[in-house]
Amino acid sequence: LSQKSESTFLWVSLACRELRKPKIRTINTQMALDKLPIGLTKLYERIHDQIMANEFPEIVEHVKNILRAVVLAVRPLSLVELAVVADLPVSADKDTQQVEEYIEQCGSLLVLQNVTIESQDDTRNNKSGDDLLNGEDSPGTFAQETTVHFIHQSVKDYLLSCQHGSLFSPSLFLEHERITRRCLRYIDTFNQPRTAERNYDNSRILGV
Repeated sequence: LSQKSESTFLWVSLACRELRKPKIRTINTQMALDKLPIGLTKLYERIHDQIMANEFPEIVEHVKNILRAVVLAVRPLSLVELAVVADLPVSADKDTQQVEEYIEQCGSLLVLQNVTIESQDDTRNNKSGDDLLNGEDSPGTFAQETTVHFIHQSVKDYLLSCQHGSLFSPSLFLEHERITRRCLRYIDTFNQPRTAERNYDNSRILGV
């Protein structure tokens, strides 16, 4: 590990995650380690190639959409948000376990973090303006939420590099357009019955 890492702790961390995969056992640990490339960029290339070599083309497309979504999002996405922004199957909208399984197909590039968020009690909406101005506000409630992150900023930089035209369109504007369209369509149909597959109008952005 020390010889191949080029004194990069992140390389060691990624390599250890690769070695923890179920297919790596005691009898093949050294062989797996020998196959790991030297340097961070080469390791990213190897992980990327493994992702793209998935035997199920549908999974590859979902993984590519997930990586695009995490790259382009202005803040970390929750699992529910990622399901919509990455255009995962509708069944994943309310099934975070399913979303996590799709994330697992992204190799070691993504990590999940639990964060604490605060939301106001519903009784706040029933208070008068005078009560709120006088500081008579309901205490907030706290909940745990899981958000999706790249393991390091360098992963985002790597994916945005010109070497991976298969992941992004020549213009990132087109990628932002697709994400905007998905979000607007989700809002537009939030209270309507939804089919097993999302059917987006690719000709324009709704309302934009």
